[in-house]
Amino acid sequence: MVSVRGEIDISVRHDLIAALAAAIHQAAGQVVVVDLSQTSFMDATGIHALLGAKSAAAAAGAGLRVTGVSGVVALVLETTGLMRTLTGQDTRTPRPTMG
Repeated sequence: MVSVRGEIDISVRHDLIAALAAAIHQAAGQVVVVDLSQTSFMDATGIHALLGAKSAAAAAGAGLRVTGVSGVVALVLETTGLMRTLTGQDTRTPRPTMG
């Protein structure tokens, strides 16, 4: 598991990518869980790092799932349409059907 605290932005990019890469390497085909419950902010840098890690995990025969998403981080993932891709959950409200 990779637990991220505070803000995910350009200043922590290299550390985050290194931590994710190490977790993927150690996962040995299992799912890497990224806990963002203590994360207060995430910009495009975080999105890029998580998507890159998800691709790297898939290439290594592993998986990657983000958990603990709330607040601004949830808003970022929902706005970009990546909530389901990264968490496996769809928090959008279904639109009523006409009929």
